[in-house]
Amino acid sequence: DISYLKKMNVSSQICDLLIKNSIEPYIKNTDFIIHLAAKLRSKNDKEKLENNVESTKNIIECCSREQRIIFSSSTLADNPLDAYGKSKMICEKIIMESQIPYTILRMPIIFGPNDDAYITKIIRSINSEKSLPIPGDGKYVVQLVFIEDVVNAFKQIISKDNFNNKLVTIAGSPKSLNELISDI
Repeated sequence: DISYLKKMNVSSQICDLLIKNSIEPYIKNTDFIIHLAAKLRSKNDKEKLENNVESTKNIIECCSREQRIIFSSSTLADNPLDAYGKSKMICEKIIMESQIPYTILRMPIIFGPNDDAYITKIIRSINSEKSLPIPGDGKYVVQLVFIEDVVNAFKQIISKDNFNNKLVTIAGSPKSLNELISDI
């Protein structure tokens, strides 16, 4: 849903990243590409893996060596436990081997306004006084990053050349799931 972008007067183009001809016109005349697209919440692991990898390959194939790609990755790429993490790991490798200048920004769970995922679900569960399933003993460590910190990281990466061909990780302080729930 991009309705909130329209309210901020941000223009957008709809294209299919799995069809190279669909994206090429939008990529060829740019200085840099910010690749944020990924299939995350699909229950079909094969589809998730293929979609994320193929879309990244298509974007890279449309780029020239004079452009720069800024890729939104995940801390899960470092030690993939699922298809999403594996797809991010493969995409990072494709980008790093492409000869296209790049910056890869690895992030953990992102939270903030308009968030409808992890933190929001925990808050809703607590507020509704429904039981909150906690995997294991709750000592599982999570790291979060606030959306404004992510935006600031992107601004820094876009505005400075010293991030070329670098992999950058941003993350908040590690907390156990029990500590996180207690803080909420």
